[in-house]
Amino acid sequence: MILTSHAGETERTFFRVFCISNNLRAMLESENLPAFLKNFGTMIEQAMGGDEKTALLGLFAQEAEPTAIVDEKKVTPLPRDVYQGLLACVRRDPTLNCSGNYRSIYDTSSSGQIVLNAQGHLLSSIKHKGRRFCPVSHHVGDSNVIFRVSSNGDTGMRILAMGQIQLIFVHKRRRPDGTDWHQLFVAIRRYRALSQRDMPHDTYGRYTALRAGLVYEALAVPVEVIPVRNIVAHCVTCPYRNSGTSEACMVAFTLDEVSSLF
Repeated sequence: MILTSHAGETERTFFRVFCISNNLRAMLESENLPAFLKNFGTMIEQAMGGDEKTALLGLFAQEAEPTAIVDEKKVTPLPRDVYQGLLACVRRDPTLNCSGNYRSIYDTSSSGQIVLNAQGHLLSSIKHKGRRFCPVSHHVGDSNVIFRVSSNGDTGMRILAMGQIQLIFVHKRRRPDGTDWHQLFVAIRRYRALSQRDMPHDTYGRYTALRAGLVYEALAVPVEVIPVRNIVAHCVTCPYRNSGTSEACMVAFTLDEVSSLF
């Protein structure tokens, strides 16, 4: 893999973590681990090859998110599917709606509810947890991410998924107490998991140290909107050619903040 000045942060992170993890794994399996590290063999095995899907190696708080203020001179109407996704996101998460009852700007039949603003300030990139994230239209590599499906307000186990960022925007909404809240959101299309019929073709998933697996190349049609705080890390996708699968697939690799998704 050749790294040039044009390589994105995703490519650089992938290359660095790939080398570190494989060097550690090789030393662990060949029993050449330095003496002072042998006591940490179990920890290294779990970090580099464990199967806990939600284990995080980063030092950043899960709910940390960058702050931004809407520039009123740069706001634009959100695409309707993105707006509907934003409305669904705000409605289901108590930490986003603050017990307020939001309705769509297109819903004229309801009254006594807060109308959710349908405009946003679109961004070409953001810095989050020390990484750069971009919409796919600006940089494909930095648009592939791992994100938490369940919101901050949900209870129970939080599920991770892979997706591709379509839009990044700052949104301003009125809260029940009359104040305005500026917050960063992303519109994502999810990578689809293999069907049971195609699962036997996933030769990567059996090797947990690779932290890789197959997903379908065609993204899910619905757009999901999540707060930026739900983005966990980058991921990498590469073309995969196998006539045995029902449709074209990609090999997806998780990166340094997640132990495994497969």
